[in-house]
Amino acid sequence: RLGTWWYHRHYSAQYAGGAAGAIVVYGPDSAGYDIDLGPVMLSDWYHAQYYDIVKETMQADPTGKNPTPPPPSDNNLINGFGEFDCSTTDLPCVPDAGVAKFKFTAGKKHRLRLANTGAEAMQRFSIDGHKMTVIAHDFVPVQPFEVTALTLGVGQRVDVVVEATGKPSDSYWMRSDIGLD
Repeated sequence: RLGTWWYHRHYSAQYAGGAAGAIVVYGPDSAGYDIDLGPVMLSDWYHAQYYDIVKETMQADPTGKNPTPPPPSDNNLINGFGEFDCSTTDLPCVPDAGVAKFKFTAGKKHRLRLANTGAEAMQRFSIDGHKMTVIAHDFVPVQPFEVTALTLGVGQRVDVVVEATGKPSDSYWMRSDIGLD
């Protein structure tokens, strides 16, 4: 099938540790865009090793009546980038990691292939000052519709077209937040 896919490990919680990536299967397209910016992977991030997270989560009440909820993630990333205050943890951390940056051309329509590759929760995605036209959900073309923000469940893919507004020198924040708030 044509569209945006993603792959990940199915052993334990390895994909929460970063064992994931995007696959795009190209073919005939009538979505009406000028530039394909490719995959935009939205993922929560745990500084702890995945084995430690699984161990903590699995230490539930043996009766199953009071299970231990999964620990909250430490950070949220777009294409593997995200700022984090490393002074708040003793675990491995990259200071000043930066944020993901995308080059839009004013007046052009850009396709973004969003995927929630996180393990913890839904992702709410938006771009300041821009509307997005949804053109596909989980590689299935849909009747296009406009939104200012999108919510993606874990594993979900949504393809959108964004028309860049403003001057060539303008910058806009692209963000994804964990959860629905």
